[in-house]
Parts: sequence; structure tokens; C-alpha cells
Amino acid sequence: MLTNALKSAFAWIGLRTLSVVLVILAAAGFSPLLSAAETVEIARLLFVHGQVEIHREAEVITAQRGNVLYVGDRVVTQENSTAQLRFNDQQLVAIRPKSAYEIVAHTFDPDNVSENTHSSHLLRGGLRAVTGLIGKSTPENVEFTTPVATMGIRGTDLRIVVIPVGQEDQYGGLPAGVYLLVNDGLVNIKTLVADEDVPAGGYKYAEDENSPPSDPPVDSNEVFGEPDEFVDDDEEESEESADENTNDSEENDDTDDGADDQEGIENDNDLEPVDPDGGSDSSTGGDPDGNNDPVVPPEQAGQDDAEDRGEEVAEPEPEPEP
Repeated sequence: MLTNALKSAFAWIGLRTLSVVLVILAAAGFSPLLSAAETVEIARLLFVHGQVEIHREAEVITAQRGNVLYVGDRVVTQENSTAQLRFNDQQLVAIRPKSAYEIVAHTFDPDNVSENTHSSHLLRGGLRAVTGLIGKSTPENVEFTTPVATMGIRGTDLRIVVIPVGQEDQYGGLPAGVYLLVNDGLVNIKTLVADEDVPAGGYKYAEDENSPPSDPPVDSNEVFGEPDEFVDDDEEESEESADENTNDSEENDDTDDGADDQEGIENDNDLEPVDPDGGSDSSTGGDPDGNNDPVVPPEQAGQDDAEDRGEEVAEPEPEPEP
């Protein structure tokens, strides 16, 4: 009995010690009880425009290109804002303005294909998804859910829009419900009462979870508009490199212009100064041509020219005396 009592006492002490350790770790910012899935990188933000946030438990993160995403993360876009993400199986998702998209589950192991799975939930707004390796190898393990219906993937490219009840005015007055447009492949839309396979080019609508899929009340262009084009990593890096090269080129042009200006100034300093009176040097008695010969009055210059030609030159008459 004494042995059992000692064991119980030590066990109690051990539990108390473990509790104290966990409290200390939590206060220091560590979370040893997080599951492995919550710490595994499954996707990254490929593109961010406008005001986009990542909601991670109680934390709200301002989204930036390159942010890592985990299971449980919710990507929220505001008005005139969009985001695109790429999963580790190369699945692409483009999130439209005024949307909330949550990653519910995602497991990808190339060596264990049968266990791969993806599930995400669109609470409101719109998205376009192009499935990756999971969708190609085990499409039955990929689904996109909404508050109204679930989309089972049998294809590769689809678009979804969710209009919540009471928020119709925020989405152009479109009727509440879920809208599905299949660009490629086959998608199964399922509510609580019915389901329907939708082929490529198909367009379906479900008003609520208790309504079967039906023909939409509005044209697809009013709901989806222009297709969401995905941004490629290489294109993004090329654009950034082009911008950097342009900036470098402009800086070099400015530097060259400055060097030319400086060179011009230095060359100007090598020039002889110009006399504002016509270029003559009165201090040396030189002529305007820069020679050192004395300047001859015009009348004397005419007599010298005549003598040079052998002509007789009349002597100038003396001026009368006053």
C-alpha cells in the first residue's frame, strides 16, 4: 500500500510539473500542443492586390506576396482586392474581391497518393480553382464546400461564387445562393436534397442547401465577368527584373548626361576668353584677327595698297593754318 501511495504521489507531482512547464511555454509564445498539420507549409500567396488579410486563429496578418499558408488559415479580401495562391501539389486558387476562403484540410505526399486530400470552404465571394496533382490522381479526395452546396471535383478548372443571404446589395444585387461555372472537366454539385454532374461549359445554381441544383436566374457574365487569369512566378520575377533594369538604365542615363555636361564644361574652360569689344587686344595693339601687327588707319592702308601696285599716290594737301 505504501508503494502505491508513493507512486500516486510521484504521479501527481509529475503532472503538476508538466502543467507548470506547459504554462511557462505558452507564456513564452510556444505552443507544444499544435498538431503537425498546423505547422506544415501547404501553400504560398502567389499574388496580392489591395487589402488582403490572413486570419490565423486569433491573429490577423496583412497578406503579402510569398506568405506561407497552413491548414486552418482563412484568406479574406476586401473590396477591389484579390489574391492568388499555389498549393504544394500545384493547385491554383484565385480569390475575388469581398471573399472569404478557408483551407479546411490538405495533405499531399507523392509517395502515398491514396492518402492525399484537399478540402476548402468558400464562405462568401468568389474563386477560380485549377486542381493540381491531388485532383489528377485522386479527384474523389478533392472538394470545395460552401454554406449551400459541395463541389466534388471530377475536372480541373471551375469557378464558384457565393452570395450570402442578406448581403445581396454588396454583390450587385445578385440573388443569394451559390453559382458554379465549369471551365474544364466535370464537377458534381451537391446539396442536402440532390446532386448533379456539371460538364465543361456547364453553369448551375443552388438557392440554398434544401434546394436542388437548377438553372441560374441570371446570365453567367453578370456573376463571373471576365476570367481570372493566374500570375506565374516566372512572369512576376521577370516583371520585377524588367522594372529594376529600367530603373538602372534611367540612372545610367542620368549619370551619362551629367558626365557629358561636366565634360562640356571642362572643354569650355580650354577655350580662349572672348573680348566683348570684338576680340581686339588694346593692350598689345593687335588687330581683330589675332595678329600682332600694328593697327593701320584706313586712309593709310589705302595708300600702302596703291604703292604696292606701283601706282602714283598723290601727296595729301597740307591743312590750312588757322
